[in-house]
Amino acid sequence: HPLLKRIQAAAAKAKSFAALAPAVAGRWLDEEARARGVRLSPEERRILVGRHGGALWALANELEKIRAGWPLASAVHEEGAVWDFTAAFFRQRRSSFRLLTRLLNAGHEPIYLLGALARTLGVVALRTGAGRMSARRLDGASLEKAFDDLIATDSALKTGRTPSPLPLVELVLSREKTPSPRNG
Repeated sequence: HPLLKRIQAAAAKAKSFAALAPAVAGRWLDEEARARGVRLSPEERRILVGRHGGALWALANELEKIRAGWPLASAVHEEGAVWDFTAAFFRQRRSSFRLLTRLLNAGHEPIYLLGALARTLGVVALRTGAGRMSARRLDGASLEKAFDDLIATDSALKTGRTPSPLPLVELVLSREKTPSPRNG
């Protein structure tokens, strides 16, 4: 499938950094939390290392949110809301705006939410159907358009051309069609 080849090509261009082992990531997290004056419970530490592994950038962002008063425990319970957002986005893009707003207000990073959209698109493109997205036959052109939109939004978020979370909000509010069931 042409879209799968494009996804593979994009993945090949992505910069990759060796992941830290969980024990090393945990030690780094402990040291960084102490340096930032953040007290982590053993459960919070387990959640952070379990969710982000050795992604130090993500762990540092999470520590900043916790330091600012963001309750990590409640965010874990909101993970289902992320997948509700992705499902709504691929059903009817603009209808997912309210869910996006709730997730952003709850402290979810725009790049994380965009990644969830990309993972969902990958699942849909492979036609495996998983989680909250039902397996449906989808129009290839619509899938490719959605992929192009996600790549453009990713670039805008990462380069800072437009302040975050604006590129993601613009994507959700755009009138462009997202994948839809094939007719007939």
